[in-house]
Parts: sequence; C-alpha cells; structure tokens
Amino acid sequence: IWLYGALVFGFLLSVLTDLFAGRISEMGNLLISAAFSTVLIMVLVYRSSRHFSDQGFLTNVGLRKGDQPSFKVILLPIILGLFFAFFSSYLISTRLVQPQTPLAEVLGTTQSVNLILIFLFLALGIAPLIEEIIFRGYFFHVIKEWIGIKKAIYLIALTFALLHVGQYWGDWMAIAMVTMLGFTMTILRAWTGSTISSVIMHYVYNGGVTIIPIIMIAISNPPYFQYTAYYPYHDAQAKEALLKQSLANDPDLVSAYNELAWLYAQENKNLNVALKLVEKSLSYAPEQSAYLDTKSVILEKLGRINEANSIRKQLDRELP
Repeated sequence: IWLYGALVFGFLLSVLTDLFAGRISEMGNLLISAAFSTVLIMVLVYRSSRHFSDQGFLTNVGLRKGDQPSFKVILLPIILGLFFAFFSSYLISTRLVQPQTPLAEVLGTTQSVNLILIFLFLALGIAPLIEEIIFRGYFFHVIKEWIGIKKAIYLIALTFALLHVGQYWGDWMAIAMVTMLGFTMTILRAWTGSTISSVIMHYVYNGGVTIIPIIMIAISNPPYFQYTAYYPYHDAQAKEALLKQSLANDPDLVSAYNELAWLYAQENKNLNVALKLVEKSLSYAPEQSAYLDTKSVILEKLGRINEANSIRKQLDRELP
C-alpha cells in the first residue's frame, strides 16, 4: 500500500511540477514527497502494529526502556553515535574532492534558505525517529518473528542501506558508512530489546556529522569558515579576500578555487585568472558538474561561445 501510494503521489506531483514549471523547486518536490511518504507509512505502521499486542503503540515498536540498564540503552548509543560521527567527519574532511551526489545536487541548486532550514529540521529532528520506528521498531519485530533475529539483523540493515543509496549515489564511502551504521544500530536494537537505543544513536550520528565538520573547518581554516558561514553578509571584496586567505592556508582546498573563479565570473573581472582557477578545481574533479558550469560561464564571458555551449550540452546529457 505504501509503495503504491508513493508511486501514485509521485506521478501526480511530477504532473503538477510540469504544469506549474518554476513554481515548485526540486527541493520543494523532495520535501513534499518525503512528507507524504512519511505520513502514509506511519499511518500504516500504527494500524498494523496494533496486532502485535494490546500494550500500546510505543511498546509494539520497542520504544520502551524496560528493565535494561541506562548504559546499554542510552549511554552506549551516545558513545557509538559520536564514534561514527567523528570517524565519518574525519574521512570527509581529509578528502580533496567531495563526490557529487543526487542529494548534494539538490542542496546545491536550492536558493531558498527556508527550504534548506525545513530540510535540516526534517533530517535532524524528524527522520531519525521515523526511520527507527519503521525499520528497527516495526519491521524488525515482523522479520524477527518470521526468520529469526540473526537473519532479521542482516535484512533490516541491508534494506536500510539500500534505501539510502539513491541519496548518496556516487559517494561510495558514504554508502559504506551508512551500511555499517545500519548494522550497528540493528545489532544494538537486538541486544537491548529497545528501539530507544537505535533512536539515540541515530540522532547523535546525524547531529554529529552536521556539526563536527563545521567545527573542523572552523579550526583548520578560519577564513574559509568565515566565508561559508557568513556568505550572504560579505561583499565581493570581502569574499575575494577570504577565499585568497583560505587557499593560502590550504592550497588543496578544491572548492575554494571554484568559488573564487565563480566570484570573478559574477563580477566580470580577472576572467583569465578565473579560468585558471576553475581549471585547477577540474584537475582534481574533472566531471564535477558545478565546476564545469563555472567554466562554461567564464568561457562565455571570454567570448568563447562554442566551448561554453559544448560544456553545457555535456551537462544537459548528464541530467537524469
């Protein structure tokens, strides 16, 4: 029922998006689809879980601590969530190039601050609880009764990872991390007998991978942190100075080369320098669409129209 409902709603939403072109952004489309899908599956889970027992919804999906010690249900999940968050953040911060993913594409093209804030609220405040109720609350109970705990752990963890592949496609490290996270949370759920443990670990991890990289940037490269954190409040001159300082601190900061090239293109100055800067970014990530887009804009401003159009055709072919 959930799959059928999600497919029908997705089709209707795509029709509305085509009819009102420009009115519904890609991020808006994503948020509307996610909201509908979440409400539908939670209604189905609530109705179906009533067959487990007559002790209420929270008990039926494992959201009770029971007689388990607080260390197992609360403290250990916090420690594990922080460990995974630090490990993931470290791997991300040490990569020279961040792979382009469908989710990053949507976030990168979203101009509305309000939509981004709604997305962050859903991702950090709502999604961990909902996903745990569905996967390690409802479905873990069903599959455990069907094929046993060990097989249920594998099936739930792999399904959890599979449903995140679409968001992180192209970033295999992120997919591997989600897979390991899914296995750990499912094992924790089986060991403690409570979904509360996996809920806590999920919240700590999501919050950690959002905050820790920001702290790392603030410590390792303060000018770049100031540039990104206060971007709307800086004028072009201040942005240029901060980006130059950022690159002086870290000559391998790939995104900063592209940002500075884009700034020069928008200001219509230093275009030959801008072209060299974006070529530097592309030397690290030749197929990164954001860098190719910057290059096409610079080439157009330099009067090299055929080269700019060639890049745009390449980008159009890569669109889903």
